[in-house]
Amino acid sequence: MIRANDGTKMGHSFKWEAQVSNQAQLIRALLVATLWLGMGSFLWAAGTETASRTALTVSDKKALVAKYAMLIGSHQFDEMEKITSQLLSQYQVKAISGDLLLAHMQAMVPDNGKGMLSDLEEWRRQKPKSYAANCVLGIQYFQLGASARGGAWTKDTSSDKIAEMSKYMLLAEDTLWKSVPLFAKPYPSYSMLINVAARMGTKDAQKAALNKVIRFDSDAVGVYQKYILYHTPRWGGDYGEIDKIVEFAKKTPMAKANIAILEAYVLACRAEDEEDLHQNPAGAIDFWIDAYQRNPGKKQVSWLYSAAKDARAAKQIDRAIQIYSRIVTDFKDEDLAFFMRGVIYHEDKQDYKKAFDDSLSSAALGNRSAQNNVGYYYMTGKGVPKNLELAKKYFKLSADQGFEHAKEKLKLLEAGQVPP
Repeated sequence: MIRANDGTKMGHSFKWEAQVSNQAQLIRALLVATLWLGMGSFLWAAGTETASRTALTVSDKKALVAKYAMLIGSHQFDEMEKITSQLLSQYQVKAISGDLLLAHMQAMVPDNGKGMLSDLEEWRRQKPKSYAANCVLGIQYFQLGASARGGAWTKDTSSDKIAEMSKYMLLAEDTLWKSVPLFAKPYPSYSMLINVAARMGTKDAQKAALNKVIRFDSDAVGVYQKYILYHTPRWGGDYGEIDKIVEFAKKTPMAKANIAILEAYVLACRAEDEEDLHQNPAGAIDFWIDAYQRNPGKKQVSWLYSAAKDARAAKQIDRAIQIYSRIVTDFKDEDLAFFMRGVIYHEDKQDYKKAFDDSLSSAALGNRSAQNNVGYYYMTGKGVPKNLELAKKYFKLSADQGFEHAKEKLKLLEAGQVPP
């Protein structure tokens, strides 16, 4: 037996591996992310206005990380100062959001551990009054602390890891606070200080940082979301306190659209808690759907995917199909939704005609797993008349994208053998 991408069994040597387009790959990554490990990034990255003003695309971030790493690694600090000065100026005149400014600062910090720590420390040594140099170094210390601790629950984390984390968090705290007076609106510093305070278990410090931010940026959505996250039950908080936070935001000049984003985020947090803390996927479904309805759009489609996943886990098969159908109706390029609905028709409904149709739709959008599955249907005659030439065509499409199972089937078919 071979397993589907969600761990369920498949019969008839039917390899089902969801390897799809970049958008669907990102969604799949989001589905398996957890708030306690990723600090809710997949939720609070949901845009606030337009992508160009508030968020980096995956491709943009990859390019910026490479660019910044080259400049910092070669100690071209004057060039970094020019870049960051422009970003700071854009934030001050509201050409970009605080969250986008923070995203740029984070892109200046490598994900490969201590590799560039000495370079960042040298940047600050050469430019001690630079806001960017201090803030980025503080972000690096935070990331090193988070990495040292790991993603396990506290009870499963060794005292040595906690000590190593604390060492870097104290460095991060000190460095970030030193950066604050170096820029009139130090949004990234306060945002990161909330992260540090959460890791160190100091809620008063979180509140202090939030209060500082909203004095100069009433639409500090990302900061509010972090603050809300760290007051969820998984972080020792409760939703009564969170409701107060949202009510407080409503009394500020925050735009109504951003209030809706906060309300949707709270619902998504509740869904995560139902899944992870209570092991109750059925209880998470409505929270996911309500969150999406409060703040709909392509950026939040992962919430619908989560709702469908939980519906299937709760044995609410028809509801899962309904949710995937909503996705493909609203977003016709969502190959993963076609693919997963096809999985359900195949495994749970044994409706091979509908499974074939969905696999074909997904395959047309470039999903290599769906292409493999279409080849399977043509090879076996399930859901569609048997046609070995078309089977070879679709196995080749999948194989050309690197799907090993499709390569194996194609090789056998071209040798005149029909695989079992």
